[in-house]
Amino acid sequence: MRSTSFATGSDRSGRGLSAAYAVSTNLLFTKLLRPNYTRETHGRSASCKLRRMFPRCLHSAALSLLLLSPLHAEDPIPTPAPRSNRADPFSKQPGPPPAQKEPAPPPAGEGHGLLVVETFAVPKSLVTDILEPADGIPARYARALELMRAGKLRLVNIVATAAKTATRSTAESVDEFRFATEFEPPRAAGGASAPTTFETKPTGDTLESELTIPPGAAFPALDYNSRRTTFKGMQNFSEPPGDPAVDQPTFSTQGLTGVLSLPPGEARLVGTFSPNEPDKAEPPAEPMTWFTFARIRSQVAPEGPSAPVTGAAALVEYTFFSMDRATAEDALSDASQPDAPWQATQKLLKESKARFEHAMVLPAEQNRRAKDSESTEIRYATRFMPPKETRPWTDSTETTRTESRPRDPANANGPSGAERLSSHEMTIHYSATGKPERTPGYPGAFTTMNLGYNIEHELVLNPARTAGDLSVAISAVADLGALVYTGSAVSHPSLPLFERRALKVVALAAPGRHILVGSLNPPGANGVNGRKDGGVVWLCFARLSSVQP
Repeated sequence: MRSTSFATGSDRSGRGLSAAYAVSTNLLFTKLLRPNYTRETHGRSASCKLRRMFPRCLHSAALSLLLLSPLHAEDPIPTPAPRSNRADPFSKQPGPPPAQKEPAPPPAGEGHGLLVVETFAVPKSLVTDILEPADGIPARYARALELMRAGKLRLVNIVATAAKTATRSTAESVDEFRFATEFEPPRAAGGASAPTTFETKPTGDTLESELTIPPGAAFPALDYNSRRTTFKGMQNFSEPPGDPAVDQPTFSTQGLTGVLSLPPGEARLVGTFSPNEPDKAEPPAEPMTWFTFARIRSQVAPEGPSAPVTGAAALVEYTFFSMDRATAEDALSDASQPDAPWQATQKLLKESKARFEHAMVLPAEQNRRAKDSESTEIRYATRFMPPKETRPWTDSTETTRTESRPRDPANANGPSGAERLSSHEMTIHYSATGKPERTPGYPGAFTTMNLGYNIEHELVLNPARTAGDLSVAISAVADLGALVYTGSAVSHPSLPLFERRALKVVALAAPGRHILVGSLNPPGANGVNGRKDGGVVWLCFARLSSVQP
């Protein structure tokens, strides 16, 4: 019975290669190597025969290579499939997914919007009213506004930022709290540890956001990171009792991070943003649950004939207005047109419900950066050298003694006279009752802080020069005096407390229109130096205008 074998492509190819190799080896051995073995016995005739057979050997080798090529090409060895990621039992991909390219921002003047984030402090007795309103889940925001206007809950924060697709926006309202992280031990019993190195902790509110349009999505996605940090007090770390006291601050942080689909014009619940404990500084003392809502409204340059920016340069006017939070919520409720918040603010200004705060004007040129700084430089210490105590020497004497003795009579060859011997003695006396000398501490390093307003921007117009992108960074820094410590930290060196408000966005630039850039709010009740919540919102507007050549 004939046996049948099923060889794979690799087996057949391997056999073909082996056969071709055998043929070529046999030809080379019989035609080339064998005469070499007989070269010594046949002498000169063998060498001549070798020279005559060498061309034939080359021909045979070439023929064997021709035989090898079709055998190899007949059935190539298949490439093995890549192995899956065996480290992850849930991975079904043969390998890591291909890296996705970051979405490119839309052209200049397109893809703009206004993002408004509001946080309400809701008593726990009214939480279910917000989560399950009578008109359904979409009415949660409307129900929160209704309860706020009825005085049953508080609007604790409202942040507005201009937004452009695929670009990041940042709004910050903080106090810079400095505290010691490294200490020197006390120089005397019962003394206090001396701080030498300090760090800074921003306390207040920070919002980072980015709008994206996922492929095939009906609505834009909001990538957000919202944080609030509050100073709660100083904690003593002296262990065991009686050791030098070292106090460190305690902070409470609330944060929300995620991605949310956000239909334009509709306020969506982002999440709860509750403090760790009731705020005892402000009534009511009932524990609160904080609800955060976000809404986005599209901003499009007004249609119809508009005067383009003429000339190589233009001007951008920045104006700042302040108002209370409830009034700001009304001013931001209508964003049907890019300059609707400006019109509402001007109305509030006439009614004495808003106040003009500041204005700055900067030149703007296509793809060129411009900066306006209204600041005062102050310097403050960042590192301290601790004081030192030393006790002086109260008595220091040196005594020299000279002794003489007769010469040894047995030493006949030595010099005559007496032999002189000298000895030196030094005595140092320390007095335990001496008064110590104290070297006071001193600052070992300094840094600089710029107080006031700073604006830096860059303008990119569309080809028609009728709209564009205004990339702007605004900061306002104020000196609030000395930072107040408690506990053993009251003996620390005096350090300044700075209030810092910052805004970094890409806003729509429409010639002749006042566009809301964002909010530049003072910090709320963050616990630093007993700060209370003032309930004030600052709105910043920008208008682009031409400079005639």
